[in-house]
Amino acid sequence: MLVRQWQYHFILHKIKSQPYHKRYLKTQRFHIAPKQKFRVHIKENMKWITHINHLSSKLNTGLYMIKSLTNITSAHVLRAMYFACVHIHLRYGVTLWGCDPESNKIFRLQKKAIRIIGRVGKHISCRKTFKDLNILPLPCLYISEIVYRAGLNREQMAQNEETHDHNTRQKSDLHTQ
Repeated sequence: MLVRQWQYHFILHKIKSQPYHKRYLKTQRFHIAPKQKFRVHIKENMKWITHINHLSSKLNTGLYMIKSLTNITSAHVLRAMYFACVHIHLRYGVTLWGCDPESNKIFRLQKKAIRIIGRVGKHISCRKTFKDLNILPLPCLYISEIVYRAGLNREQMAQNEETHDHNTRQKSDLHTQ
C-alpha cells in the first residue's frame, strides 16, 4: 500500500512538472482499431438510414478528437486531423448514399467539424470557412465523386452521337437517358 502511494505520488509529480500540452496529450488517449474495415450498411427496403446512423457515430468520434485538440494545436494540424478522422469516412461510399435525404444529417456534422477547425460560431455561415480551409462540402464531394466515376467508365457510356444522327454541339456529351 505504501509503495503504491509512493508510485502514484511520483507519477503525479512527474506529469505535473511537464508542460501543459504534453500532460494533456498523455492523459487523453484515442483508440483507433488498426484493422477496422469499412462497411456499407443498407436496409432491405433500400434505405440508407442504418449506414448514415453508423457513419454519424464515427464522425462524432472524429469531432471529439478534433474538438479536444482545438486549444492545443494550430488550424493546420486540426485540418490534418479532419482529413484523417472525418473526411475519409465521408468519401467512402458517398456515391451510393450521398443523394439520400438523410445525408443532411452527415452534412450538418461536417459543418460542425469545419466550424470547430475554423473557430467560427454556431450561427455564422461556414461557406467561407470551407473555401479558406480548401475542403469540399458534402454535396460538392458527392458531385465530384460521381463525375470522377463517370470519367473512369466513359468508354462504357453512350455519347449523343451514337443515339442519333443530328450534328449538334452536344454530340460528344454523354447520353443520359
